[in-house]
Amino acid sequence: MISGLWAEQLAEVRNIKEQIESINKTSQDKSKELAQLKQWVKEFDEAIVKRTRSNNITTIGNVLWKISDFEEKMADAKENDTVLHSPVFYSSQYGYKLRVEIRLNGLGQWTGRHMTASLQVLEGEWDPLLQWPFNQKVSLILHDQTKPPDKVNDLVKHLAEGQQKEDPAGLHVFIPHDMLRRYNYVVNNIMFLEARVAN
Repeated sequence: MISGLWAEQLAEVRNIKEQIESINKTSQDKSKELAQLKQWVKEFDEAIVKRTRSNNITTIGNVLWKISDFEEKMADAKENDTVLHSPVFYSSQYGYKLRVEIRLNGLGQWTGRHMTASLQVLEGEWDPLLQWPFNQKVSLILHDQTKPPDKVNDLVKHLAEGQQKEDPAGLHVFIPHDMLRRYNYVVNNIMFLEARVAN
């Protein structure tokens, strides 16, 4: 009888432990979701501010992306796997709608060691007139902020051919964390990243 009660107690304890573990995992997932939502809201707010400051709603052929509060965003990426998105731009006047996606703390087996970047092809108003899949060459330029300018050592990577709408275009570009500060790519907590579509 005692052994039966003991077995029931053990089963109950195991059940409670499983419930606690499930709650903890759900809590962690929700925390990451909340962090990503906060990042999206911040990006949206920044886009609104930029749009009100300028009459240019979109950029044609390239985008120069100023990433402020780099250290804070890197810490957030390490803790919550948050993703950053550049302002939207078009490949040409009536071309593909594009943006750059960045994971500051990397992706997959490169997590914690590399920053990854990819091009996203978004749904645009001229899509019915365009050829699919998107396959234009896009260069990603990480700007060196060294002075004087003749000492600048910009890092240029080429993104692979595109796939389909909403999917990253080709393979990701990987930039090692230790390289980010080697040539002053991050100065005063700011990084400049440019995406340029070949003519």
